[in-house]
Amino acid sequence: MRLKAIAENERKLQSKEVWKKALKFIDVDFTKWLTKEVKVDKDHILIIRWAWVKAFDLADIEWHDASNVTVHGILGASSEADGSNEHHFSWTRNLHLNSDGVDSWWQSEDPQFQSVTLTSDQHKHMLTQGIVMPEHEIELVR
Repeated sequence: MRLKAIAENERKLQSKEVWKKALKFIDVDFTKWLTKEVKVDKDHILIIRWAWVKAFDLADIEWHDASNVTVHGILGASSEADGSNEHHFSWTRNLHLNSDGVDSWWQSEDPQFQSVTLTSDQHKHMLTQGIVMPEHEIELVR
């Protein structure tokens, strides 16, 4: 019984670390994805002034085995400093634990983003944390 509790606690700690790794460059990844996906005419520039992600939740971590994990999340972004005119995106990132027998490290794939609609009730009850987006304007020139 005690060993099971220790193993469960270790998995929770690993899940939190995997989540942190999945979030590490989410701002850059989102900016890259957005510049590929959003189609605007060449005279427009998109600026993201406010962004957030859904806070850590164990339910967002999907373990496939001891070294393969998928992390799921929600990201909100707005071009307004006050967060109005907000758009929501779901994202997933696959990670793999590598080891050379001495050290181990997580290797991650680029995240996949998709536009989603949140109800006001979903949004109201979601714990979030702000993220810093790159300070440059995202020029969407095609």
